[in-house]
Amino acid sequence: MSQMLFTLFISLMLAYVAAEVVRYFKIPRAVGQILIGFFFGIPIIQAVLFSAEILNVFSFLSDIAVVLLFFFVGMEIDLMQLKRNIREAVLISLFNTSIPFVFGFLAALYFKQSLLSSIIIGTCLSVSAQAISLDILEELKLVKTKIGELIITTGAIDDIFELALVSATIAVISGLSAYVSLVRLISGIIVFVISVVLFKTYVIPWLIELFEREHTSASLFMGAFTITLLMAALSEFLGFGSLIGAIVAGISVRELLHYKTGKIWEEHDIAKAVHVISFGFLVPIFLIWVGMRVSLPTLFIHPSITAVFILIAIFGTVGGALLAVVLSGNSIREGLAIGFGLTPKGDVELVIATLAFKANLISLEIFSALVFMSFVTTVIAPIIFRRLATGFT
Repeated sequence: MSQMLFTLFISLMLAYVAAEVVRYFKIPRAVGQILIGFFFGIPIIQAVLFSAEILNVFSFLSDIAVVLLFFFVGMEIDLMQLKRNIREAVLISLFNTSIPFVFGFLAALYFKQSLLSSIIIGTCLSVSAQAISLDILEELKLVKTKIGELIITTGAIDDIFELALVSATIAVISGLSAYVSLVRLISGIIVFVISVVLFKTYVIPWLIELFEREHTSASLFMGAFTITLLMAALSEFLGFGSLIGAIVAGISVRELLHYKTGKIWEEHDIAKAVHVISFGFLVPIFLIWVGMRVSLPTLFIHPSITAVFILIAIFGTVGGALLAVVLSGNSIREGLAIGFGLTPKGDVELVIATLAFKANLISLEIFSALVFMSFVTTVIAPIIFRRLATGFT
């Protein structure tokens, strides 16, 4: 027990220090936390600090962090904002996801990956890290600007695209046949939609009202966490995976809070309580865990794979966004800014890569390349975006 507590203490302390150091250089905190994971992944260091029991605890905490991270992705999706910018955002999302997806898929096939692995790789290269993009926009006070709204809306559509693609892929391959899987998928969707409507109308409002009676942060966190686990379990039971349920829970809670209080979701005590637990404890553990799973030596065995992934992620995303923005009648500078604002790959993509690796759908070599790609894009994109976004209102 003492070793586990000591390892947790060292992990969180180093994660905090590393996050503040990279933050000083205007780089997202996630980069510093992944770096600590790289450090802990060194065999000698890992042997000293991490027993098999501690590794299991970190793995479990990482799974919980993933669910709460997707809950926050859901809470960041503003359906009204989606309606306002839907045409331009859909066009940007179509180009900035399809181009890197296609090139990532073809590159994976070239590197002799299976069809399913190629789809997962293409997906990881194609979508943006909504949480990191939002953090950058808040820091630069660009959230309420046109460019900020487009980045947020497009990022939300990207996340929905990613979730739908991966969920459909897993659902299809898990059945006895394509026909059986398709029937299960369609019937599951119908049941899930009906369940979501019922939960959103009756169960979730009742739970929030129940846990709000005590007016404490602990009870509010318990309420939000209970709702998230309930929706995640339902989604998992119906074959969509827990992440779909978590994101739907986030969307439902956001809308309900806005309806009840008229406030934006960030100002509500429920959001504050979940944010403290998630980003102060669980998400750093998840990012450290991801970094630990990377095999740095494999990056040097076939560096061409990593290099190709990085180039596709950056130029595919930026090029696609630029093309869509120009076609919409806006400037090249706006297109480049939106493109680099959508380029970081440091949250949802890591989750998908981790789940695929745990399920033996991708190799350690590919997993390491994807994590390093996320690391590089998360470092480079914010630096360039800050320069391009200066002056936008």
